[in-house]
Amino acid sequence: ADYLIIGGGIAGTTAAETIRQKDERGSIAILSKEPYELYSRVLLPRYVEGALSREQVFLRTAEDYSKRNIALFSDEEATVLDVSRKEVHTRSGAVFFYNQLLIAAGGRVKPWQVEGSDEVPVWRFHTIDDAEQIFNKVSESRERRIVIVGGGFIALELLNAFIPRGIRGIHCIVPEKRYWEDYLDAEGSTLLERHLERNGVLLHPNETATSTLMREDGAIALFTSRRTSYPADILAVGIGLDREIETFSGSGVEAKRGIITDEFLKTGVEGVWAAGDIAEFYHPVFKRHLLI
Repeated sequence: ADYLIIGGGIAGTTAAETIRQKDERGSIAILSKEPYELYSRVLLPRYVEGALSREQVFLRTAEDYSKRNIALFSDEEATVLDVSRKEVHTRSGAVFFYNQLLIAAGGRVKPWQVEGSDEVPVWRFHTIDDAEQIFNKVSESRERRIVIVGGGFIALELLNAFIPRGIRGIHCIVPEKRYWEDYLDAEGSTLLERHLERNGVLLHPNETATSTLMREDGAIALFTSRRTSYPADILAVGIGLDREIETFSGSGVEAKRGIITDEFLKTGVEGVWAAGDIAEFYHPVFKRHLLI
């Protein structure tokens, strides 16, 4: 491909479409590790809530790529980048050659491991498949005791999905002293916590999960550092994102928390850029590297 893009999310797809506006003839290929066309992660809570259908979450169809002459390779996960040969190897064994490369691989959910967590169903909220499983569980089950581990953005997205369904008494285990401690000051956390509590959320700050087990009645018991247990029919975990930098480590592309770029998203390797969640880009106003 003249332009190879690793990542079929919003950053990679927007880049491909913008390139096509500038170059009508150059070949463009997108490698997406998911088996679907572009969908909106932002709309997933609305889907779980029941306000949108699964189809309405999708932003592009196969025809949209075809009419722009963009080749989408779904279910192709990049595993090796060789910048000297300008090639990308995928888990399926395919090799893609490029003239210019954009890395927009995003990230994956942080692993969550406590004693017994391998023995119980743990729901994450990152992909449309995750959302569909949660939607089916909430729709089919009469029991709706929910425990959420995490005190940040994904926990809020889960709450935005559950509360409109009339679910109250949701326990939220927050490891930090206050909600979203790393991003809000004390006044901001208080404002948010009061709003959540008014909507029936039971917040447990400065508390960490220590173990889980499946009870004989089919419910999950989550035990915490306060020697307290919470019964759950749904145990959901939202503790952040790990960026997909391991694939590119050792390739010559510099990576720290994310892939290092300048203010134009260009890496230190000629012909290689990075964008989206994975890019740790230089911001000329703040005069330092930032992540989104």
